[in-house]
This record gives sequence, structure tokens and C-alpha cells, in this order.
Amino acid sequence: MMRSGSFGRLKANRDVAASRRLKYDPSVRRRLQLLWAVNFVARRFEDMQLDMDDYFACHLRISRCLFPDDSLTPEDEDDGARLDWLQYSQGKDYMSRNEFQQSMFDLVDSWTVSNSKREYLHFLDTLLSVITRPRPVRDTSAEALAVAAMLYRVDPDVWA
Repeated sequence: MMRSGSFGRLKANRDVAASRRLKYDPSVRRRLQLLWAVNFVARRFEDMQLDMDDYFACHLRISRCLFPDDSLTPEDEDDGARLDWLQYSQGKDYMSRNEFQQSMFDLVDSWTVSNSKREYLHFLDTLLSVITRPRPVRDTSAEALAVAAMLYRVDPDVWA
């Protein structure tokens, strides 16, 4: 899913410098952080590491969003997750936040046609909207609403 050899597509006229700038864009970084946080909704952040099982589950959920027509076999999904895990975990039994966010950025970079910030944000927002839903807010103070805007609850229909 994350690598061009897994599920991604290569851009024909890739502008590496533009892609690198987008990687550090605050709006893109914020959405990558949300994707990271979604993996920890059901448990505490504790050591802030993603293990292989959690990564595989996340990979499967994202694959289902990218290929909703069931065109991937379970073997394809498992092979893609395994290849991506090996690349981004760098041989460790966990993935750090930076490694995970790099894998997600590479996903966006390979699935978007241009190096447009607007297109990257649209892809990330669409992915987040498909795999999550807003968390209900009980406290309607301005501070609570601002925090709630950054929190998502996992959609059990997608993450089951």
C-alpha cells in the first residue's frame, strides 16, 4: 500500500523538491499526526510505538478504503502490509511515529497525481473521513470544541 511496488502509483514527472516541501507543511503534518493518533484511540499512548499487528490492521483498513471493490485478495493485502512493514520499521519489532508518518506520507505521495498541497490535503482528509468519524462532544466550551476538532473516533464499521 505505501510503496510504489506495493499498491501505490508513481508520478510521471515527479518533483522531489516539491514533495519534500509538502512533507514538512504544517497542514500536512497535522493530518499525518491524526492518522497516527487514530491507531491509539482504543488504548493509551504509553510508549508511542506501533507494533506489527497494529500496523497490519491499519494497513488493511486503509487498503479497504483504497480498493473498496474487493479487488485485493487477502494474500495481496498481507504481502503489501509485510513489505511495507519491513521497509518502514527498519527491522525493528515496532514502528515509531516518524516511521509511521513517513509511510503515510509516501502513501499520499504515490496516490496523488501532482505535488499540489491542495491535492495532498484532500487525499488525507478523505482518508480520515472514511476511516473515522467525529468524536461526540459533551463540553461545548470553545476550548473543548477546539480540542474535539482534532480528535477522531475510529469508525467500527471500517476498523472491525
